[in-house]
Amino acid sequence: MLSQEAKKFYNQTIQADSEYEKRRWFKNDWQKAGYEMTKCSLEKSLPTSPIDSILEVGPGAGTWTKLLLSRCPKASLKLVDISKEMLALARRNLSKFKQIDFEVADFLQFRPRQNYSLFFSVRALEYMPDKKRVAEQIMSCLKKGGEGIIITKTPHYWRAKIRGRTVSALHRGQISPFKLAKIFYQAGARDIVIKPVVCIFPLFRSIRLNWWLYKIFAHRRLNWLSFCFSESYLIKFKKGGF
Repeated sequence: MLSQEAKKFYNQTIQADSEYEKRRWFKNDWQKAGYEMTKCSLEKSLPTSPIDSILEVGPGAGTWTKLLLSRCPKASLKLVDISKEMLALARRNLSKFKQIDFEVADFLQFRPRQNYSLFFSVRALEYMPDKKRVAEQIMSCLKKGGEGIIITKTPHYWRAKIRGRTVSALHRGQISPFKLAKIFYQAGARDIVIKPVVCIFPLFRSIRLNWWLYKIFAHRRLNWLSFCFSESYLIKFKKGGF
């Protein structure tokens, strides 16, 4: 099962790698550009109105939790991760923040004690196998009028096929943004907006060209052209009612 594969992988990875966050986002200029694009997209998408409670699933090392707290310093946070080692790393990195509650759980088995103003997740959705159940679970965790922000990997499996590469079981859970939007709409989400996040030109490893693509596409809704250049995308939505 995909979630269990992710659990096993990240438990082993974090045990063997004390500098996971640095290796994931800051190892080289290519990764730093991906970090900056993600940061810019999140800063533009986070709610401007006060948020009192946030549920973050798959916080990783707490990289984006810090950004959340800089924008919503008075909000209480619930962090849920299937990997106990990853959550322990997040706990260490976020130790100065006292308003965070940590829980090791498969998100589909998570039972919230409250409803939240904001659901937040960066690069975790692709490791959850049943997107329909995930969307329903997310909507059930939100207050009426609450918002959701998710960043996930854009599927380009055809590229691997052309290159003769085999995609590992761990990375087969990526979903088309257009299909994901439909799933969330059916689960009750409204005001759905999808935008590209990290942009990459597939034929050349050029950071300058990638930034050029980002500046063209990132502030516009994702379409089939920007889909071709997106390495990840952001979906933002609201739960109906007040």
